[in-house]
Amino acid sequence: MRRIYRSDWLAIVKRKIFIGLFVITGLILISFPGIAAGDENTPLARRYNIGFRILKVPRPGTESLVVAVWYPTNEKPAPMKYFLIGRELEADVAKDAFPLKGPFPLVILSHGGGVSATSLAIYAEELTASGFVVAGPDHSDEFIACRSDKKTKVRVRDWLRWAYEGSTKVARSRGQAMKYKHRPAEVTATIDYLLKLNADPKSPFYGIVAPEKIGMMGVSFGAWTTLAVSGAIPWYHDRRIKAAVPIGGHPGMSRRSTDISRLKIPVMIIFGEKETMVLLDSRSPPKTEGMKQDYALANPPKFLIGVKGAKHLNFGGAGAFNAKMGKTFSTRDVRFKDAVTGVVNKYCLAFFRRYLMDDYTAEKILTKPDPRLFIFREAFRD
Repeated sequence: MRRIYRSDWLAIVKRKIFIGLFVITGLILISFPGIAAGDENTPLARRYNIGFRILKVPRPGTESLVVAVWYPTNEKPAPMKYFLIGRELEADVAKDAFPLKGPFPLVILSHGGGVSATSLAIYAEELTASGFVVAGPDHSDEFIACRSDKKTKVRVRDWLRWAYEGSTKVARSRGQAMKYKHRPAEVTATIDYLLKLNADPKSPFYGIVAPEKIGMMGVSFGAWTTLAVSGAIPWYHDRRIKAAVPIGGHPGMSRRSTDISRLKIPVMIIFGEKETMVLLDSRSPPKTEGMKQDYALANPPKFLIGVKGAKHLNFGGAGAFNAKMGKTFSTRDVRFKDAVTGVVNKYCLAFFRRYLMDDYTAEKILTKPDPRLFIFREAFRD
């Protein structure tokens, strides 16, 4: 009988450990195909069920602020509908579910003029499924065509009239910017309230948010709001915001009270190639040139994403104005099949993973142009 020496025993133990680790790695890759396949559109290993609920943030002397919140949960999703302008957006979410234990990074959404936070559900859901808490206030603008908590009467003509008024005056001067001070204030109130719940052991949202990892994104008027709160307008600056994504905003943000060069955090500027509906005045540069100017003046890390063939309303209404999808359609269709939303989700998710989760693997996406873009620029450092 062959005598087994100590060195042989060590070799056997090492071999078994190696085989065990190999098997475990294989099981992980099978469980999370996004890793196994190296799919750059799915940088996360884990996908979460999406919880959703409406919060009412109390405000002294006026009605409560309606805030839509999406968050990771273990509870099973069920069919639900969001209300948009003249259409319904179907979704599979766990309404009023109990949140998963965090902490998760928080992203604040700011919607465009006349619509609601749920008009951006296709961005919120994709971020939440990837491990973020997302909160969007229904801004108390002078005109609202839909709300997150109830169906409202559609007044598209009034909405367009109001949008024109806002677009031609917003951020023209400190006086005009002050006219819209409710928007930055509502963003700050949303963060304050969520962090209050986050610190309350009796709240279902206890411990769900990482307070030092807060980002913000907004569309159209929400893009202005995002820049204002992120530091472009000093008197609205909320220093808790660590990364910003303005989408379809007003170009040329260096010649008004809103100055993008003041931002000291990572910024990703997204806009469409065919944003002919953006209501600009004679002093505004052409959209593409204005966005190039904004990018040049922004401080790195910075990114410029121009989406091929995209119109303004392709961003702000969750694809609601895409006639091919009909009157009722699903967030699944928009998140994964719509060319505009798909590429926005791809880059936004990578951006927030890099700057709110410190995931350096996301740089693989942030340095590579997508064929759905007509312009792509990035600068991680000076």
